[in-house]
Amino acid sequence: MASWGWRTKPRSAIRTVQWYKEFGSLEGRNWDEENIEKESSYNANKIHPIRRIYNYNAHSDENEQIGLLSLEEYLSGQFDKNEVEGDARNDKTTYEFFGFGFVDEEGIIRNTQVGKLIIKNKFDNEEFLKQLLKINLPNKTYKPSEIGKWNVFPMEIVLKVFAELDSLNKYEIVFLFGCIDRKQITKTVETIKKFKFEYEKLANKVREVENLCIKMYEKSFGKMDNKLASYLDYADALFRSLIYTGLFYSHGRGNFSKLRICEHSKLKVKLLTEEYIFLEKKFATVSEYMAWFGDPDSILLPWNNVEKRKLLVKEKTDLLRQIKNGNGRYIQKTPKIEKKIEQNLKIIDKILNSKTSDTDIKVLEKDIITFITNLNEENFKEELAYTEKARAEILERFECILKDDDMSALWLEVNTWKSLISIKGEKEVKRNFNIEEDLTPKSFAPGIGNTPDMELYTDDYIILPEVSLMTGVRQWEHEGSSVIDHVYKFIKDNDEKKVFGLFISSSINVRTKWQFFILNRESWIGKPVPVIPMTIEMYNDILKFIYEHEIEICEFINLIIEIHKLSLSSKDFDCWYDNSKDAIKIWKTKNIA
Repeated sequence: MASWGWRTKPRSAIRTVQWYKEFGSLEGRNWDEENIEKESSYNANKIHPIRRIYNYNAHSDENEQIGLLSLEEYLSGQFDKNEVEGDARNDKTTYEFFGFGFVDEEGIIRNTQVGKLIIKNKFDNEEFLKQLLKINLPNKTYKPSEIGKWNVFPMEIVLKVFAELDSLNKYEIVFLFGCIDRKQITKTVETIKKFKFEYEKLANKVREVENLCIKMYEKSFGKMDNKLASYLDYADALFRSLIYTGLFYSHGRGNFSKLRICEHSKLKVKLLTEEYIFLEKKFATVSEYMAWFGDPDSILLPWNNVEKRKLLVKEKTDLLRQIKNGNGRYIQKTPKIEKKIEQNLKIIDKILNSKTSDTDIKVLEKDIITFITNLNEENFKEELAYTEKARAEILERFECILKDDDMSALWLEVNTWKSLISIKGEKEVKRNFNIEEDLTPKSFAPGIGNTPDMELYTDDYIILPEVSLMTGVRQWEHEGSSVIDHVYKFIKDNDEKKVFGLFISSSINVRTKWQFFILNRESWIGKPVPVIPMTIEMYNDILKFIYEHEIEICEFINLIIEIHKLSLSSKDFDCWYDNSKDAIKIWKTKNIA
């Protein structure tokens, strides 16, 4: 039976956007160009120079087989240890799938208008949402033999299924791929409902869920085209794409993690479900198709007019009134918060009742979102941060971050910031990144200038936590210098306080350890520029101890100082890093006594 799928190489939405810039920078070059004088030492295939240039620029950081070579060596093909052009072909197909760019009928690389937004760093979650809404399968990028046998808009299926269901895990998303006609959407919803019911009856849910999924899929849609593992890969990739629209979030782990509509996006999803019309369009050529698909203005979102935008504003004002009346979901009512809301509601109502343009309402909506975000942040700091529930969620989130999904890097910033707020003691923790109004990460969130990720202030100290999931040499090249620059700048500008950097990552590269070791001892400014490296696992272990024993922030800073001092007595960077682990054990013992 026919089914549809989702691009899994690259599976990550964020990496797809990041790597596209390297593809787009080659606009006008011949993707199919061959070097007839050279061939791969691995399989004797012809060399495609433009594909290899793309691959080298996009993937040499994380692929050491490429990164250890010069571009000239890589282009020669004489150092190939496997088939090395496959990543380039897969990436190109994914860029065409999302409408970022394409290879035209003459083999020439072309950017779409959406692709140009990516290159200019002007691409955001709403632009990505519009691309997903336009995806109609199969389309002109498919083989002619595949067109006409079936037809779906994946987002139409997603929206109509979520109109009936609160959440979907990856096993449940598998059923979406069997729906190859909008007439089957009702059957798809019913199949998922039945699956949820039967799943609860399983004696051994982990072992039996796969057989149940296959059995119910084939009963509703016929024999699977691929193995279940392939469908779960599609589900994971679709999961990530939906999260990157900013309309959805996930909670949980692995294939059982649940996808839900964000509370702050429910009205937008409702408007999409009820008002957006999915219309099939015909195109004569791939270039004609891409001209429409890659045009950010070829469709309008339902809220792109004054009246609908006012509905979004009203949703926010209703939320503020609920908080004011003590019925807020996230924010506890206090006299101070009540007074702030009352003042802002008067201003909002005055603007809404005046003659306003769509631009005015957009600005007002952003201002309200900022206000709600600030209320949530204040509420977290004053009411929630020290609670057992908040701390447990922080510790659990660090464990999820180590699984390294698309949102892990963004969650690492948010969670580290929250974790520091949740340590008792006099301090101020300032974030330098954008967040959603419910204090979750923004899917497309540029940093705020050339600043550290966050800043922690006490009377005598400034701690600059920097977080990263980069590993290997790339960590040293991309993160090491920026962390040091930030610490140096704060040392220079704050003579009255002692400044330390805190670098947290999934692992610490040997060059990063060496660089930080040297700078903890001496630097070009005649004194140390101290940065303390910790793995996420080390930091989370320290946090568990701090929360369990109610250790205050001054003692955590004492630990940072102690690890810094060890650099002066350690014979080399490996000894320093190992000694820091012993110092943590000693610090714990002292703080229990």
